[in-house]
Amino acid sequence: MEGAIDAQAGGVEAPVAPLSDVAKKVGKCRMYEAEYPELDDLVMVRVNRINEIGAFVSLLEYNDKEGIILLSELSRRRMRSINKHIRVGKKEVLQVLRVDKEKGYIDLSKKLLKEEDIVECTQRYQKSKTVHSIMAHVAELQTGDNILTLEDLYKRIGWPLYETYNHAYDAFKKAAAGEDIFEGLDAPAEIKDNILKTIQHRLGSQPVKIQADIQVTCFSYEGIDAIKPALRAGQQCSTPDSPVRIQLVTSPEYILLTSSTDHERGVALLKKAVEAIQTEIKKHGGDCVIKTEPRVVA
Repeated sequence: MEGAIDAQAGGVEAPVAPLSDVAKKVGKCRMYEAEYPELDDLVMVRVNRINEIGAFVSLLEYNDKEGIILLSELSRRRMRSINKHIRVGKKEVLQVLRVDKEKGYIDLSKKLLKEEDIVECTQRYQKSKTVHSIMAHVAELQTGDNILTLEDLYKRIGWPLYETYNHAYDAFKKAAAGEDIFEGLDAPAEIKDNILKTIQHRLGSQPVKIQADIQVTCFSYEGIDAIKPALRAGQQCSTPDSPVRIQLVTSPEYILLTSSTDHERGVALLKKAVEAIQTEIKKHGGDCVIKTEPRVVA
């Protein structure tokens, strides 16, 4: 896995609509309270251009601050083609090597990343992007002369929720379930109402897709005849709201899929299904190896 995240076909950006007057007033803002990432942090970037030195990227979680990844930091192996490792227009997970806050330099690396690092950062980014979309939408709903900037809304609501709930997305999910997350937060009642309405609309009942990747083998006499009932044992863990589906990628690799409005419950369900497969296949001298733990993919 190279770490590239799906981008628009050909890396071509869609036309940008003109900003409304309110959008101009509320402005843009980074997703987190820290203005810069810290050393060794994982960040999501978009690749803007590549030259003989390296690739210049925008840090999507930090208001598009520019960073650079030298070609020597792309891979531990000898590179025959740069495009196999990084491409203009793609989103990538990178690791922070150096940060010079005074000069604004951010040096990045890719060669030490593990697959679980990429999964972890991608999940965090997707959650942060959802929070950012909600905050920006609420900022643009404001009327009148006393309009708060997007950064003001983050200072009053967004960043305190990150501190209290570890991630503001987790707070928003609790709000969608009816929990009061605004106690002690300094923001106009209208802003809080608009945030809650937007949360209910976007997060209230939308299921998320959850996936696990496994490898099932059996070299005993029963062979494939042992694998089939093992996979069925996993499917039998399905619930009425969250059926477990199993797809063959290429023998012996399979993916388990389900969907749930509660991602923690969905992850637990797939873990149970994987355990059922492992238990069943081992009875017949086979094995089930988890290649990627259950995680939210959409």
